[in-house]
Amino acid sequence: MLDKKSSLREQDILRNLPENILVKVSEVAKLKTFFQGDVLMCEGDDSKDIQFITKGIVAVYSLLEDGTIVPITLLHKGQSVGELGVVTDKTRSATVEALSDVETLVISRDDFKAILKSDPALMQELLKDLSGRIQKENNLLLIQKTKHLPEKVWILLQELSHFFENKTINVSHERLAQLVGVTRPRLTEALHTLVDEKKIKLSFNNITVI
Repeated sequence: MLDKKSSLREQDILRNLPENILVKVSEVAKLKTFFQGDVLMCEGDDSKDIQFITKGIVAVYSLLEDGTIVPITLLHKGQSVGELGVVTDKTRSATVEALSDVETLVISRDDFKAILKSDPALMQELLKDLSGRIQKENNLLLIQKTKHLPEKVWILLQELSHFFENKTINVSHERLAQLVGVTRPRLTEALHTLVDEKKIKLSFNNITVI
């Protein structure tokens, strides 16, 4: 059984929270489970809660009117999603999708705001965490600016490799193609180019960054 208090203590923005407040947070947090491909939250939805990732990796992206996916960032265990909308009382600014099986601890908007009031220092931790994501977001935005397809794929694979054991990525080629904004056959061509350049190895359902 998941130890909610210990899992919350591992979260970037909660690690310095006083013990008595952390206990209260763990009492209101609810466990949710998502499978690979499930959507945790959708852009434009009401920001009703914040989710702390305790297992797995998620992709955060925006959708253009024509359905094109614009990757924003990748998040994993110890990080959270949905906090910006909760704090600003605005709708979800992006869609969040599970790239692996994911578990989160969910705290409602009202409960999280009550926590912020009880520990003002938490807001500083929240701002620090959000600012720390800027470089990662800039890295993924390079995908949109880069014209050479193998380089686009290489940027995404490098970012993903940080979150998978032994840099072996287990994400479907179809999903990778959507994240880069190309068809599945074009992604396959780019992957084989990267193999020829000795940047990756391909095996059944896996891509290993060398």
